[in-house]
Amino acid sequence: MSREDDYRAARALSIEELKTCDIEQCCVRAKLETKNKSTGERQVIFPYINQRYILNIDGRTISFEEDAGRPSLPEQVLMLHYLLKAKAIPFSGEMITFREVPSGAFYYQAFFKRAIVPLAKGFGSHPSLLDRVADIIGEIVPFSADRALKIVILPRIPVILSIWEEDEEFPAEGNIYFDTTISSHLSTEDIVYAGSFAVYTALGIARDIEQRHKN
Repeated sequence: MSREDDYRAARALSIEELKTCDIEQCCVRAKLETKNKSTGERQVIFPYINQRYILNIDGRTISFEEDAGRPSLPEQVLMLHYLLKAKAIPFSGEMITFREVPSGAFYYQAFFKRAIVPLAKGFGSHPSLLDRVADIIGEIVPFSADRALKIVILPRIPVILSIWEEDEEFPAEGNIYFDTTISSHLSTEDIVYAGSFAVYTALGIARDIEQRHKN
């Protein structure tokens, strides 16, 4: 089975599970807004990083709205899993690394290659670029790093991208931090995707900024 088939299967399973759930209660726990259209169709609004996606629920048909822009298949799975799993608990305000989430040590090498390495390569030589990214998504926050960008992936999922600038003696380093409550809202595999999506979104915005600067 291809990776895309895995995502499609995960999406299908999530949609089937949602059909048996109290959607309103799921949304309350996940801090997601719902709307009822005059047609009787219900909508779940996902504020996702710098986008806004809509999940339409019409009877037993559940799908993301294409007219409002459709998230990628992995992002759909992440949002559906979040809607199903999120708990109504506040942020702790304490941050942990990926190694500290359940089974984080087992998944760490994959997470390191997928998210931390691109983060360090993308911003290690000029971490101040994160300031300009923060004008579009997130905010720069005080942290034990040269720069730290906080991005809210989904309402209960804040992520901090931190960078230590390269110098003559040491290469650039990066790390990604999560609120200690994150495992109440996402599985460890989904945390991998959440951190990765934050990094790739920041890198994409940085490339656009640099391209405009060149032009």
